[in-house]
Amino acid sequence: MIMLATDYSAAAADNAAGPAEQGRGKVSRYAWGDDYHDLLRGRVNELSAWLQGQAPGSAARGVV
Repeated sequence: MIMLATDYSAAAADNAAGPAEQGRGKVSRYAWGDDYHDLLRGRVNELSAWLQGQAPGSAARGVV
C-alpha cells in the first residue's frame, strides 16, 4: 500500500480574512478551487500506470 498526501495550498480569498459575519459561514480551503477528487484521481492514475510499467504483471488501484 502506498499512501499519498497533498496540501490545500491556495491564495488567500475574501472568505478567509477575519471572522465570519453573523449568519454567514466560511468556505473551507479545499473547496476554493476545482474538485480535489478530479485533480488527485488523474495524478493517482498516472502514478499507478508508472508503477505497473516498472513492475510488469503487478496490479495497482488508485482511490481518492
